Amino acid sequence: CQSRSPQEQLQAIEFLMGRSEVFPRFIDELNALSAGKVNFATIFRNLRARLNRETVEARIFVVNSLLAGPRGIVDSPQGRVTVIDHLLANVKPERLEVAHVLAESVIEAHGNSASLAVAYVLGQRAQSATKQLNEGEIMAALLSAYGVPGIKLGQYLAFTGSFEQYEEFQDSAAPINYFSLLALIQKRFNGRFPKDFRIIEIIGSGSVNIAVTYWDGNSNEKRVISILRDDIEISTDGQFRRFDTLIEILLSKQKQPGQFDFLLGLSKIIKASVLLEFDKELLRKKYAALEPLYQRQLGGWTVKTPKAYDARSGTLFMELAKGQTARKISKHDPAAYKEAMTILAQIENYILLGVDQSGNSTPVALIANPDFHDGQVVIDLETKTIVILDFGQAVHITNSERDQAIELLSIITKTSSRSRALKTARRWCPNPLNVTLQTSALR
Repeated sequence: CQSRSPQEQLQAIEFLMGRSEVFPRFIDELNALSAGKVNFATIFRNLRARLNRETVEARIFVVNSLLAGPRGIVDSPQGRVTVIDHLLANVKPERLEVAHVLAESVIEAHGNSASLAVAYVLGQRAQSATKQLNEGEIMAALLSAYGVPGIKLGQYLAFTGSFEQYEEFQDSAAPINYFSLLALIQKRFNGRFPKDFRIIEIIGSGSVNIAVTYWDGNSNEKRVISILRDDIEISTDGQFRRFDTLIEILLSKQKQPGQFDFLLGLSKIIKASVLLEFDKELLRKKYAALEPLYQRQLGGWTVKTPKAYDARSGTLFMELAKGQTARKISKHDPAAYKEAMTILAQIENYILLGVDQSGNSTPVALIANPDFHDGQVVIDLETKTIVILDFGQAVHITNSERDQAIELLSIITKTSSRSRALKTARRWCPNPLNVTLQTSALR
Protein backbone atom coordinates (compact mmCIF):
# COMPACT_ATOMS: atom_id res chain seq x y z
CA CYS A 1 0.00 0.00 0.00
CA GLN A 2 2.81 2.42 0.91
CA SER A 3 4.31 2.07 -2.56
CA ARG A 4 1.27 3.76 -4.06
CA SER A 5 0.67 7.52 -4.37
CA PRO A 6 -0.65 9.42 -1.31
CA GLN A 7 -4.02 9.85 -3.05
CA GLU A 8 -4.31 6.10 -3.70
CA GLN A 9 -3.39 5.28 -0.10
CA LEU A 10 -6.02 7.69 1.25
CA GLN A 11 -8.60 6.26 -1.15
CA ALA A 12 -7.86 2.76 0.18
CA ILE A 13 -8.22 3.93 3.79
CA GLU A 14 -11.53 5.69 3.07
CA PHE A 15 -12.83 2.47 1.48
CA LEU A 16 -11.75 0.39 4.49
CA MET A 17 -13.40 2.84 6.88
CA GLY A 18 -16.67 2.57 4.97
CA ARG A 19 -16.74 6.20 3.85
CA SER A 20 -16.15 5.47 0.16
CA GLU A 21 -17.56 2.91 -2.26
CA VAL A 22 -14.69 3.31 -4.72
CA PHE A 23 -12.65 0.11 -4.63
CA PRO A 24 -8.86 0.73 -4.80
CA ARG A 25 -7.62 -0.11 -8.28
CA PHE A 26 -4.22 -1.34 -7.07
CA ILE A 27 -5.91 -4.15 -5.11
CA ASP A 28 -7.28 -5.51 -8.41
CA GLU A 29 -3.78 -5.20 -9.84
CA LEU A 30 -2.43 -7.30 -6.94
CA ASN A 31 -5.07 -9.90 -7.71
CA ALA A 32 -3.85 -10.14 -11.29
CA LEU A 33 -0.24 -10.46 -10.16
CA SER A 34 -1.09 -13.28 -7.75
CA ALA A 35 -2.50 -15.33 -10.65
CA GLY A 36 -5.36 -16.57 -8.50
CA LYS A 37 -3.19 -17.79 -5.62
CA VAL A 38 -4.46 -15.08 -3.24
CA ASN A 39 -7.74 -13.20 -3.60
CA PHE A 40 -6.67 -9.77 -2.30
CA ALA A 41 -10.00 -8.19 -3.29
CA THR A 42 -11.97 -10.57 -1.06
CA ILE A 43 -9.54 -10.08 1.83
CA PHE A 44 -9.83 -6.30 1.50
CA ARG A 45 -13.64 -6.37 1.38
CA ASN A 46 -13.82 -8.73 4.37
CA LEU A 47 -11.52 -6.42 6.33
CA ARG A 48 -13.80 -3.47 5.51
CA ALA A 49 -16.84 -5.42 6.77
CA ARG A 50 -15.05 -6.39 9.98
CA LEU A 51 -13.81 -2.84 10.67
CA ASN A 52 -17.37 -1.61 10.33
CA ARG A 53 -18.18 -3.68 13.44
CA GLU A 54 -14.96 -2.97 15.34
CA THR A 55 -14.25 -0.38 18.00
CA VAL A 56 -12.78 2.99 17.05
CA GLU A 57 -9.52 1.94 18.71
CA ALA A 58 -9.21 -1.08 16.41
CA ARG A 59 -9.95 1.06 13.36
CA ILE A 60 -7.26 3.55 14.42
CA PHE A 61 -4.62 0.81 14.79
CA VAL A 62 -5.39 -0.58 11.33
CA VAL A 63 -5.14 2.86 9.72
CA ASN A 64 -1.90 3.55 11.56
CA SER A 65 -0.42 0.27 10.27
CA LEU A 66 -0.97 1.62 6.75
CA LEU A 67 0.45 5.07 7.49
CA ALA A 68 3.39 4.35 9.81
CA GLY A 69 6.94 3.53 8.80
CA PRO A 70 9.83 5.19 6.95
CA ARG A 71 7.88 5.20 3.69
CA GLY A 72 4.62 6.41 5.24
CA ILE A 73 2.89 9.33 3.53
CA VAL A 74 2.92 11.41 6.72
CA ASP A 75 6.73 11.31 6.80
CA SER A 76 7.16 13.06 3.43
CA PRO A 77 6.46 16.82 3.07
CA GLN A 78 4.30 16.33 -0.03
CA GLY A 79 2.47 13.40 1.54
CA ARG A 80 1.72 15.43 4.67
CA VAL A 81 0.29 18.28 2.56
CA THR A 82 -1.92 15.78 0.71
CA VAL A 83 -3.13 14.27 3.98
CA ILE A 84 -3.98 17.66 5.50
CA ASP A 85 -5.79 18.80 2.34
CA HIS A 86 -7.75 15.55 2.44
CA LEU A 87 -8.68 15.96 6.11
CA LEU A 88 -9.80 19.56 5.68
CA ALA A 89 -11.71 19.11 2.42
CA ASN A 90 -15.06 19.84 4.12
CA VAL A 91 -13.93 22.83 6.20
CA LYS A 92 -15.59 26.09 5.18
CA PRO A 93 -13.33 28.58 3.35
CA GLU A 94 -13.54 31.23 6.07
CA ARG A 95 -12.10 28.77 8.62
CA LEU A 96 -9.71 26.91 6.36
CA GLU A 97 -6.58 28.96 7.10
CA VAL A 98 -6.85 28.50 10.88
CA ALA A 99 -7.82 24.83 10.46
CA HIS A 100 -4.81 24.22 8.22
CA VAL A 101 -2.37 25.75 10.70
CA LEU A 102 -3.97 23.79 13.54
CA ALA A 103 -3.81 20.48 11.64
CA GLU A 104 -0.18 21.08 10.61
CA SER A 105 0.78 21.89 14.20
CA VAL A 106 -1.05 18.92 15.71
CA ILE A 107 0.68 16.47 13.35
CA GLU A 108 4.10 18.08 13.75
CA ALA A 109 3.82 18.16 17.55
CA HIS A 110 3.37 14.36 17.58
CA GLY A 111 6.94 13.97 16.36
CA ASN A 112 7.80 10.37 15.49
CA SER A 113 4.20 9.27 16.12
CA ALA A 114 2.73 11.74 13.61
CA SER A 115 1.03 8.89 11.73
CA LEU A 116 -0.95 8.07 14.88
CA ALA A 117 -2.39 11.60 14.99
CA VAL A 118 -3.65 11.20 11.41
CA ALA A 119 -4.87 7.64 12.09
CA TYR A 120 -6.83 8.94 15.10
CA VAL A 121 -8.81 11.16 12.72
CA LEU A 122 -9.22 8.74 9.81
CA GLY A 123 -10.19 5.89 12.14
CA GLN A 124 -13.22 7.72 13.50
CA ARG A 125 -16.69 6.49 12.62
CA ALA A 126 -18.84 9.24 11.04
CA GLN A 127 -22.13 9.96 12.81
CA SER A 128 -23.97 11.43 9.82
CA ALA A 129 -26.04 9.49 7.28
CA THR A 130 -23.60 10.56 4.55
CA LYS A 131 -20.88 8.49 6.29
CA GLN A 132 -18.48 11.43 5.82
CA LEU A 133 -16.61 13.02 8.71
CA ASN A 134 -17.85 16.57 9.11
CA GLU A 135 -15.82 19.61 10.08
CA GLY A 136 -16.59 19.24 13.78
CA GLU A 137 -15.72 15.53 13.90
CA ILE A 138 -12.37 16.11 12.20
CA MET A 139 -11.32 19.02 14.46
CA ALA A 140 -12.54 17.13 17.53
CA ALA A 141 -10.42 14.09 16.60
CA LEU A 142 -7.33 16.20 15.94
CA LEU A 143 -7.55 17.84 19.37
CA SER A 144 -8.74 14.77 21.28
CA ALA A 145 -5.41 13.13 20.47
CA TYR A 146 -3.98 15.47 23.14
CA GLY A 147 -6.21 14.10 25.86
CA VAL A 148 -7.66 16.40 28.51
CA PRO A 149 -6.05 19.71 27.41
CA GLY A 150 -6.95 19.03 23.78
CA ILE A 151 -10.57 18.30 24.67
CA LYS A 152 -10.73 21.43 26.86
CA LEU A 153 -9.37 23.52 23.97
CA GLY A 154 -12.09 21.95 21.83
CA GLN A 155 -14.68 23.08 24.39
CA TYR A 156 -13.32 26.60 24.06
CA LEU A 157 -13.64 26.41 20.27
CA ALA A 158 -17.21 25.15 20.72
CA PHE A 159 -18.03 28.07 23.01
CA THR A 160 -16.62 30.63 20.57
CA GLY A 161 -18.24 28.96 17.55
CA SER A 162 -14.83 28.70 15.85
CA PHE A 163 -15.71 25.42 14.16
CA GLU A 164 -19.06 24.22 12.89
CA GLN A 165 -20.74 21.34 14.79
CA TYR A 166 -17.92 21.20 17.37
CA GLU A 167 -20.45 21.79 20.15
CA GLU A 168 -21.65 18.20 19.72
CA PHE A 169 -18.41 17.08 21.39
CA GLN A 170 -18.46 19.62 24.19
CA ASP A 171 -19.24 17.23 27.05
CA SER A 172 -17.95 13.90 25.82
CA ALA A 173 -14.68 12.03 25.65
CA ALA A 174 -13.64 8.43 25.00
CA PRO A 175 -16.21 6.18 26.74
CA ILE A 176 -15.32 3.13 28.84
CA ASN A 177 -17.27 -0.12 29.08
CA TYR A 178 -19.02 -1.53 32.14
CA PHE A 179 -16.25 -3.97 33.03
CA SER A 180 -13.57 -1.26 32.77
CA LEU A 181 -15.73 0.82 35.10
CA LEU A 182 -15.87 -1.96 37.70
CA ALA A 183 -12.08 -2.30 37.49
CA LEU A 184 -11.74 1.46 37.95
CA ILE A 185 -13.99 1.45 41.05
CA GLN A 186 -12.10 -1.52 42.47
CA LYS A 187 -8.80 0.32 42.01
CA ARG A 188 -10.00 3.70 43.32
CA PHE A 189 -11.57 2.20 46.44
CA ASN A 190 -9.00 -0.56 46.96
CA GLY A 191 -11.84 -3.11 47.14
CA ARG A 192 -13.77 -1.08 49.74
CA PHE A 193 -16.63 0.34 47.67
CA PRO A 194 -19.76 0.44 49.91
CA LYS A 195 -21.51 -2.96 49.80
CA ASP A 196 -24.96 -1.35 49.95
CA PHE A 197 -24.32 0.50 46.69
CA ARG A 198 -25.11 -1.28 43.41
CA ILE A 199 -23.68 0.10 40.15
CA ILE A 200 -26.34 0.56 37.46
CA GLU A 201 -24.94 2.21 34.33
CA ILE A 202 -22.55 4.78 32.85
CA ILE A 203 -24.41 7.97 31.93
CA GLY A 204 -21.53 10.24 30.92
CA SER A 205 -17.89 10.13 29.87
CA GLY A 206 -16.05 13.39 30.43
CA SER A 207 -12.41 14.11 29.78
CA VAL A 208 -11.64 13.90 33.51
CA ASN A 209 -14.61 12.13 35.14
CA ILE A 210 -17.02 9.28 34.47
CA ALA A 211 -20.64 9.75 35.60
CA VAL A 212 -22.30 6.57 36.88
CA THR A 213 -25.70 5.87 38.40
CA TYR A 214 -25.96 3.54 41.39
CA TRP A 215 -28.63 2.27 43.77
CA ASP A 216 -28.16 3.34 47.38
CA GLY A 217 -29.51 0.48 49.51
CA ASN A 218 -29.51 2.65 52.64
CA SER A 219 -31.73 5.42 51.28
CA ASN A 220 -33.46 3.29 48.61
CA GLU A 221 -32.66 5.95 46.03
CA LYS A 222 -31.05 6.04 42.63
CA ARG A 223 -28.05 8.35 42.87
CA VAL A 224 -24.95 9.23 40.85
CA ILE A 225 -21.20 9.24 41.34
CA SER A 226 -18.60 11.28 39.50
CA ILE A 227 -15.39 9.26 39.54
CA LEU A 228 -11.97 10.29 38.21
CA ARG A 229 -10.67 8.34 35.24
CA ASP A 230 -7.94 5.79 35.83
CA ASP A 231 -4.55 7.42 36.55
CA ILE A 232 -5.91 10.73 35.21
CA GLU A 233 -3.68 12.69 37.60
CA ILE A 234 -0.53 11.13 36.06
CA SER A 235 -1.60 10.96 32.42
CA THR A 236 -2.82 14.56 32.43
CA ASP A 237 0.64 15.81 33.41
CA GLY A 238 2.17 14.16 30.33
CA GLN A 239 -0.66 15.40 28.13
CA PHE A 240 -0.04 18.98 29.21
CA ARG A 241 3.66 18.66 28.34
CA ARG A 242 2.69 17.55 24.82
CA PHE A 243 0.08 20.30 24.68
CA ASP A 244 2.74 22.90 25.51
CA THR A 245 4.73 21.62 22.52
CA LEU A 246 1.65 22.04 20.34
CA ILE A 247 1.24 25.65 21.49
CA GLU A 248 4.90 26.43 20.77
CA ILE A 249 4.49 25.13 17.22
CA LEU A 250 1.22 26.99 16.73
CA LEU A 251 2.84 30.24 17.82
CA SER A 252 5.69 29.69 15.35
CA LYS A 253 3.21 29.16 12.50
CA GLN A 254 0.78 32.03 13.13
CA LYS A 255 0.06 33.99 9.95
CA GLN A 256 -0.66 37.26 11.76
CA PRO A 257 1.08 38.75 14.83
CA GLY A 258 -0.75 37.67 17.97
CA GLN A 259 -3.08 35.26 16.12
CA PHE A 260 -2.59 32.47 18.67
CA ASP A 261 -1.05 34.39 21.56
CA PHE A 262 -4.24 33.88 23.57
CA LEU A 263 -3.31 30.19 23.87
CA LEU A 264 -0.51 31.04 26.31
CA GLY A 265 -3.02 32.33 28.84
CA LEU A 266 -5.74 29.85 27.90
CA SER A 267 -3.45 26.86 28.53
CA LYS A 268 -2.85 28.08 32.09
CA ILE A 269 -6.59 28.45 32.66
CA ILE A 270 -7.22 24.96 31.26
CA LYS A 271 -4.56 23.44 33.53
CA ALA A 272 -5.90 25.23 36.61
CA SER A 273 -9.48 24.17 35.83
CA VAL A 274 -8.46 20.52 35.42
CA LEU A 275 -6.54 20.49 38.70
CA LEU A 276 -9.68 21.80 40.44
CA GLU A 277 -11.58 18.70 39.36
CA PHE A 278 -9.13 16.37 41.10
CA ASP A 279 -10.05 17.60 44.60
CA LYS A 280 -13.44 15.95 45.24
CA GLU A 281 -13.67 17.07 48.90
CA LEU A 282 -13.22 20.69 47.83
CA LEU A 283 -15.92 20.14 45.21
CA ARG A 284 -18.29 18.73 47.84
CA LYS A 285 -17.78 21.86 49.93
CA LYS A 286 -18.46 24.05 46.90
CA TYR A 287 -21.77 22.28 46.29
CA ALA A 288 -22.73 22.89 49.91
CA ALA A 289 -21.86 26.59 49.58
CA LEU A 290 -23.70 26.93 46.26
CA GLU A 291 -26.93 25.25 47.36
CA PRO A 292 -28.43 28.32 49.12
CA LEU A 293 -27.28 30.62 46.30
CA TYR A 294 -29.15 28.73 43.57
CA GLN A 295 -32.19 27.51 45.52
CA ARG A 296 -34.95 29.79 44.16
CA GLN A 297 -38.54 29.90 42.95
CA LEU A 298 -38.88 32.01 39.82
CA GLY A 299 -41.55 32.21 37.14
CA GLY A 300 -43.25 29.04 38.36
CA TRP A 301 -39.99 27.07 38.21
CA THR A 302 -37.91 25.60 41.03
CA VAL A 303 -34.18 26.05 40.56
CA LYS A 304 -31.65 24.04 42.56
CA THR A 305 -28.30 22.28 42.59
CA PRO A 306 -27.92 18.54 43.33
CA LYS A 307 -26.91 17.57 46.86
CA ALA A 308 -23.38 16.28 47.31
CA TYR A 309 -23.44 13.55 49.99
CA ASP A 310 -19.84 12.39 50.26
CA ALA A 311 -16.39 12.64 48.66
CA ARG A 312 -13.61 10.05 48.83
CA SER A 313 -11.22 8.01 46.69
CA GLY A 314 -11.47 10.44 43.77
CA THR A 315 -15.25 10.09 43.77
CA LEU A 316 -18.14 12.45 44.51
CA PHE A 317 -21.46 10.87 45.61
CA MET A 318 -24.42 12.99 44.56
CA GLU A 319 -28.16 13.32 44.15
CA LEU A 320 -29.38 12.27 40.69
CA ALA A 321 -31.13 15.08 38.81
CA LYS A 322 -34.40 13.96 37.21
CA GLY A 323 -35.33 14.94 33.70
CA GLN A 324 -33.36 15.60 30.49
CA THR A 325 -30.51 17.93 29.68
CA ALA A 326 -31.59 21.31 28.36
CA ARG A 327 -29.79 20.54 25.12
CA LYS A 328 -32.04 17.51 24.53
CA ILE A 329 -35.15 19.46 25.60
CA SER A 330 -34.34 22.12 22.98
CA LYS A 331 -34.83 19.58 20.19
CA HIS A 332 -38.43 18.65 21.04
CA ASP A 333 -39.70 21.57 23.17
CA PRO A 334 -37.86 24.77 22.22
CA ALA A 335 -40.40 26.96 24.06
CA ALA A 336 -39.77 25.20 27.39
CA TYR A 337 -36.03 25.32 26.71
CA LYS A 338 -36.11 29.06 26.13
CA GLU A 339 -38.24 29.69 29.22
CA ALA A 340 -36.09 27.57 31.55
CA MET A 341 -32.73 28.77 30.23
CA THR A 342 -33.85 32.41 30.38
CA ILE A 343 -34.73 31.94 34.06
CA LEU A 344 -31.43 30.21 34.78
CA ALA A 345 -29.44 32.88 32.93
CA GLN A 346 -31.27 35.50 34.99
CA ILE A 347 -30.31 33.70 38.20
CA GLU A 348 -26.69 33.43 37.07
CA ASN A 349 -26.77 37.19 36.50
CA TYR A 350 -28.34 37.77 39.93
CA ILE A 351 -25.63 35.67 41.58
CA LEU A 352 -22.90 37.54 39.71
CA LEU A 353 -24.34 40.87 40.85
CA GLY A 354 -24.95 39.65 44.40
CA VAL A 355 -28.76 39.63 44.39
CA ASP A 356 -30.19 37.13 46.88
CA GLN A 357 -33.42 35.09 46.77
CA SER A 358 -35.47 37.97 48.23
CA GLY A 359 -34.29 40.35 45.51
CA ASN A 360 -32.04 42.37 47.80
CA SER A 361 -28.64 43.41 46.52
CA THR A 362 -26.17 41.94 48.98
CA PRO A 363 -22.74 41.82 47.32
CA VAL A 364 -20.71 39.22 49.17
CA ALA A 365 -17.80 36.96 48.30
CA LEU A 366 -19.15 34.06 46.24
CA ILE A 367 -18.34 31.19 43.93
CA ALA A 368 -18.31 31.96 40.21
CA ASN A 369 -19.27 29.24 37.72
CA PRO A 370 -17.37 29.58 34.40
CA ASP A 371 -18.83 26.40 32.89
CA PHE A 372 -22.49 27.35 32.48
CA HIS A 373 -24.08 25.90 29.31
CA ASP A 374 -27.14 23.87 28.32
CA GLY A 375 -25.30 20.56 28.57
CA GLN A 376 -24.87 21.18 32.31
CA VAL A 377 -28.57 21.83 32.97
CA VAL A 378 -31.25 19.20 33.62
CA ILE A 379 -34.91 20.12 33.18
CA ASP A 380 -37.87 18.17 34.58
CA LEU A 381 -40.90 19.43 32.64
CA GLU A 382 -43.35 17.48 34.82
CA THR A 383 -42.31 19.14 38.09
CA LYS A 384 -40.99 22.35 36.46
CA THR A 385 -37.61 21.88 38.12
CA ILE A 386 -34.28 23.13 36.79
CA VAL A 387 -31.08 21.60 38.15
CA ILE A 388 -27.68 23.07 37.30
CA LEU A 389 -24.81 20.57 37.35
CA ASP A 390 -21.05 20.32 37.40
CA PHE A 391 -19.28 22.97 39.43
CA GLY A 392 -15.92 21.28 39.01
CA GLN A 393 -14.40 24.47 37.58
CA ALA A 394 -16.18 26.91 39.88
CA VAL A 395 -13.90 29.20 41.90
CA HIS A 396 -14.20 31.46 44.93
CA ILE A 397 -13.99 35.16 44.01
CA THR A 398 -13.87 38.35 46.04
CA ASN A 399 -16.03 41.45 45.57
CA SER A 400 -13.09 43.18 43.88
CA GLU A 401 -12.76 40.29 41.41
CA ARG A 402 -16.51 40.36 40.84
CA ASP A 403 -16.35 44.09 39.98
CA GLN A 404 -13.49 43.47 37.55
CA ALA A 405 -15.43 40.63 35.90
CA ILE A 406 -18.51 42.81 35.44
CA GLU A 407 -16.40 45.60 33.93
CA LEU A 408 -14.75 43.13 31.56
CA LEU A 409 -18.11 41.65 30.52
CA SER A 410 -19.45 45.14 29.84
CA ILE A 411 -16.52 45.75 27.47
CA ILE A 412 -16.84 42.38 25.72
CA THR A 413 -20.60 42.80 25.21
CA LYS A 414 -20.08 46.45 24.11
CA THR A 415 -22.51 47.76 26.74
CA SER A 416 -19.76 49.98 28.15
CA SER A 417 -18.98 53.33 26.54
CA ARG A 418 -15.68 53.68 24.70
CA SER A 419 -14.31 56.23 27.16
CA ARG A 420 -15.20 54.01 30.12
CA ALA A 421 -13.64 50.99 28.41
CA LEU A 422 -10.41 52.93 27.82
CA LYS A 423 -10.27 54.01 31.46
CA THR A 424 -10.74 50.41 32.53
CA ALA A 425 -7.94 49.25 30.20
CA ARG A 426 -5.57 51.87 31.62
CA ARG A 427 -6.45 50.92 35.19
CA TRP A 428 -5.85 47.21 34.52
CA CYS A 429 -2.66 47.69 32.48
CA PRO A 430 -0.07 49.85 34.28
CA ASN A 431 2.54 48.98 31.63
CA PRO A 432 2.45 51.90 29.11
CA LEU A 433 3.09 49.60 26.13
CA ASN A 434 0.20 47.31 27.10
CA VAL A 435 -2.05 50.32 27.62
CA THR A 436 -1.20 51.60 24.13
CA LEU A 437 -1.90 48.21 22.55
CA GLN A 438 -5.15 47.65 24.44
CA THR A 439 -6.31 51.22 23.79
CA SER A 440 -5.67 50.75 20.09
CA ALA A 441 -7.58 47.46 20.10
CA LEU A 442 -10.54 49.00 21.92
CA ARG A 443 -10.71 51.89 19.45
